[in-house]
Amino acid sequence: MREREREESTPFPSSGHKDLLYKATLVQRAANACVHKRVVYPL
Repeated sequence: MREREREESTPFPSSGHKDLLYKATLVQRAANACVHKRVVYPL
């Protein structure tokens, strides 16, 4: 189970859809961190 999670969270997924999903997740995390820290980062 851990191995499967690690595969899905790799920076370079084999699937293009997963790649888009990964990038969207990074953007979401960055946005959340931005909100939590009350800091606006230039995009």
